[in-house]
Amino acid sequence: IVVLPAKWSPKGGKMILTRDFLTLKLWDITMPKEPVHIYKVHDQLKDQLAYLFEIDCIFDKFQCAFSGDDKFIITGSYQNLFQIWNTQTNQHYCLETTQFTQKKAKGNILNPPEMDFNKKGLFVDWNSTGDLLSVCHTSSFYLYSVTSENINEKN
Repeated sequence: IVVLPAKWSPKGGKMILTRDFLTLKLWDITMPKEPVHIYKVHDQLKDQLAYLFEIDCIFDKFQCAFSGDDKFIITGSYQNLFQIWNTQTNQHYCLETTQFTQKKAKGNILNPPEMDFNKKGLFVDWNSTGDLLSVCHTSSFYLYSVTSENINEKN
């Protein structure tokens, strides 16, 4: 499994976020033996790893990032989705990018037999103040104004 470069938390620099194909891992540098928390990103794809290897998707390098206040983490996904977790409550938000807005994904949208593996958001980032979020899906760039309150509205 490919692990991307680590992302340092902007507040205090004690936490590191890593991403492999199936998970996001949150590490505390004072406890390096194992992650503090593992967030399942593509758990539905575990049984498809051989197929994903054949079509080169297993090598997709989805970026990850912390919000400016360390309260949220984000990563890209397939199906024009991006996923956000609250690092304090572990609440998960799966949002779909569209041309005009972000909306909560409905149902199990990561259903392997029906997935289009060409629709992928490899690049995500949060600005340092935590109020702007960027998501790049295929050939589109999306910029969102976000707060803890409007993320919670999507759930």
